Amino acid sequence: FIQFYKRCVAGQYDIAITGSHMGRLANIDHGHGLASLFTPDMRCLVVINSAKPINNLSELKGKAISFANSASIVAITAIRMLSGQGIRLGTEVTLSPVLGEDSIAGKLLREDVVAAFMSMGEYRAIPEAQRAQLTIFSTYQEIPAFVVSKPADLRNRQNSAALADFELLKKDCAEFNKAPEAKLFQQSSGFSGMQLVRTEDLARMDIFVEDTRRLMLG
Repeated sequence: FIQFYKRCVAGQYDIAITGSHMGRLANIDHGHGLASLFTPDMRCLVVINSAKPINNLSELKGKAISFANSASIVAITAIRMLSGQGIRLGTEVTLSPVLGEDSIAGKLLREDVVAAFMSMGEYRAIPEAQRAQLTIFSTYQEIPAFVVSKPADLRNRQNSAALADFELLKKDCAEFNKAPEAKLFQQSSGFSGMQLVRTEDLARMDIFVEDTRRLMLG
């Protein structure tokens, strides 16, 4: 995610689909335009091994947890949520990262990882044979999902060509739900479509900006 973000802000892509936290940071720091937001919101899950049940999150203290990607908005929300309950990463719980050919399901099924934090999309992507051995313990938050971002500096309102191109992209995104490909997209992703980014959507993304900036910039 971090290298992808750096490529986005370096202008290596004409259009990018990013997590809303990265899209909003690029929007604020680099003037990227946010054309559209995937709907509905992303569900953030706590998933456990069915053979190792827990009753509440306080049981994670002294144990290991895992994220599918430590730079994802799911990881950011998990750390914030756990911290609010007095469970601090690196103090009360340790992080077991997913590396190489490992997987988030493998962490839960083969290692001493008590809980994994992931999106519903990541959960759906787990092979069925592994998913049958897992349990969704809870949904701890629903957050803005992915955004369609145009890496052109739209802070310069004199750049009429860039502004016109961005308006065309927003129009295309708004009409995507009518396209024949939309149904296949909905079935495979769990998202129902896209909508234009509203002021209230930006406000919901803003709470993740400082955490995301620290992650992306080190």
